[in-house]
Amino acid sequence: QHGSFCHPFGTPPQKSSVDYERWDAGRRDTVTGELYQCCPCSERKMLNDSPDECELNKFDDMLEVLAHHSPNFTQLVAAE
Repeated sequence: QHGSFCHPFGTPPQKSSVDYERWDAGRRDTVTGELYQCCPCSERKMLNDSPDECELNKFDDMLEVLAHHSPNFTQLVAAE
């Protein structure tokens, strides 16, 4: 999973657009305004453009498997 979480921030949208402001805010610390450090690794990134290798798109499938094999399966979601 490291290869997905260390992914950089992607291609920036056009400057002076709302999308750019949102993109730029997402790559900065909300308290200090400093840019987050990106991981310097060169591991291949496997995201949704590589669905078979990607580990991030399997959540629904895993829940279905768990529910099928464990009839009493429940899920608890906590949000703060």
